[in-house]
Amino acid sequence: MRRKCTDSLIYWKKNPGRKPLILQGLRQTGKTWLLMDFGNKQYEHTLYINLETDRSAADYLSVPHDPQEVLLFLETCAGKPLRPASSLLILDNIQCIPQISTLLTSIALDFPQYHIASIYKGVVNSDSFSVHDFDILTLYPLDFEEFLWANAEFALTREIRNHFSDFSPMGKKLHEKALSQFRLYLIIGGMPAAIMEYKSRPPA
Repeated sequence: MRRKCTDSLIYWKKNPGRKPLILQGLRQTGKTWLLMDFGNKQYEHTLYINLETDRSAADYLSVPHDPQEVLLFLETCAGKPLRPASSLLILDNIQCIPQISTLLTSIALDFPQYHIASIYKGVVNSDSFSVHDFDILTLYPLDFEEFLWANAEFALTREIRNHFSDFSPMGKKLHEKALSQFRLYLIIGGMPAAIMEYKSRPPA
């Protein structure tokens, strides 16, 4: 499922001034899937740790440790090599650890060469997660264009963009098809799970 936010993730990866990433947003918008898909396509190794379900990792990170010791622990916990540039470390549900911002800031200060992304359910507190210390992205439900991509309506997407760009009217049949897809989008909504459920339905 193509998401526009992927372009921002690729920019983050290539940015030499990269800071620890926080992907925030409502539940069920596809944050975990997006980062895992990004990691699998852009990195040699993707290390994933869920701080909501992995209590041993959550308990360890709740206590101050040396940044290098933390990286070694996370590498062992994930069971994959954590290497600069070729590995992506994903920490899911960082809202479960109030002190995590201080820890991530310390790691970034001592080891800026590591690529660390995290997932926050909801909207981060700007007092704890400053934009000076973190790169913060927000993932929303799919917009109409992403909905069309998910339904393989690539030609229709291009036509809508072209007509919008030059302010020209669409032909009747094309306009009817666009309206039909938009009505479908209004009914299904932009949550990835609902869209995938619709796509998996048997033909009428």
